[in-house]
Amino acid sequence: MKSETIRIEGKQTKEIRIADFVEGYCKDKGYDNKTSLRMRLLAEELVCLISSMEMEIEGDFFVESDEKEINLRLNMRTFLYPERKKELMGLATVEKKKPKGVLGKLSQVVQGFLAGMDEDEVHQMQLAKSIPYGMYGMTGSCMGNQMMESMTAWSLQRYRDAIDESIQNDNNEEEEKDELEKSVLANIADEVSVEIKSNKVLLSVVKKV
Repeated sequence: MKSETIRIEGKQTKEIRIADFVEGYCKDKGYDNKTSLRMRLLAEELVCLISSMEMEIEGDFFVESDEKEINLRLNMRTFLYPERKKELMGLATVEKKKPKGVLGKLSQVVQGFLAGMDEDEVHQMQLAKSIPYGMYGMTGSCMGNQMMESMTAWSLQRYRDAIDESIQNDNNEEEEKDELEKSVLANIADEVSVEIKSNKVLLSVVKKV
């Protein structure tokens, strides 16, 4: 089942509707109060994500559900002037202070890919290598335009697995592990993924029921 769509434009206050909308959807579909509250918390995390972005986005938010899971979906795109696009691409590809928390890292991933849309393969490769634990970093030889048409670029589960593996190899990833344990998004959601499809970035937050 798919809900109606909420249009997102920039950082308008309409974003706040998302939390109420998701909670109402869950109650209308017969989910219990605990599930409805958890989904509201995940929706509030999405509002925080949108509000934290340096760029303004346009997109569509909706909910999909079945007997196994509830999926919050946000399909995004951005329209940037060349000067602003160049600035954001530079932020995505140069060494800088690490973003804080899981939400901060997710914001970096989403904005990086939004800024990199329609770029040539060289810029796409630079961007891919800058994404912490991004799947592109593992498939650099497949960074052609066909791969950019549709693929999962980042997922919370892969990020979680990579952190655990890194700790087992005695690398210093305790801060990232601590961020995962404190994150509302990481503790409630069963999966979060970022997919690149044509000229859009698709964010999916899944909770099993």
